[in-house]
Amino acid sequence: MTFSSVINKVPLTSTIQQIALEVNVSMPSTLDGQLTTILKLWYDKEGVIDVSKMNIVWDDMRVEGNGTLSLDQELQPLGAFT
Repeated sequence: MTFSSVINKVPLTSTIQQIALEVNVSMPSTLDGQLTTILKLWYDKEGVIDVSKMNIVWDDMRVEGNGTLSLDQELQPLGAFT
């Protein structure tokens, strides 16, 4: 079962009405170079995106929360939300 096969069976429209985020981002001192270089620098400096408020409205479903995003050692997204 894939996410898209599940979504196609859920009685929701294919359009999300609202996504609102309030975030604080620690940025690397430079954004020069390739994306991999920038992400590695951000990981090495323990870069974090703190999501203080998140709000998603999709038909009758409403999701609210907060959390943190960062990168693991393989530069893959790592997050925790409530």
